[in-house]
Amino acid sequence: GTATLEAALLRCPMVIAYKVAWLTYWLGRMLVRLSYLGMVNVIADRLVCPEFIQHDATPAALADALEPLLSGTHDRARMLEGLDEVVRSLGQGGAIERAAEVVLEELPSGLISP
Repeated sequence: GTATLEAALLRCPMVIAYKVAWLTYWLGRMLVRLSYLGMVNVIADRLVCPEFIQHDATPAALADALEPLLSGTHDRARMLEGLDEVVRSLGQGGAIERAAEVVLEELPSGLISP
């Protein structure tokens, strides 16, 4: 998930592939009920980047999905718009600094010296 978010922040078109051991896949299908697996798609709540899971993650399928993203096509432009929406939905940057400020404000005074 982190890699897809990093790629979204960099505006890098992508396809998402997941291939795991069959037992892991089977257990996951029994326990997890999500429409999408890729974090970019989960956040968008729609298919922004194509997903190829298990037996669908073949070299030919991945190549076919990637090819139109390598040049200035409508598919690439539409994906970049979707990635931009995902990034906007995450809010402004600086989350680490804001979190640190909140923690410091909640600490008893004198606990941390400047």
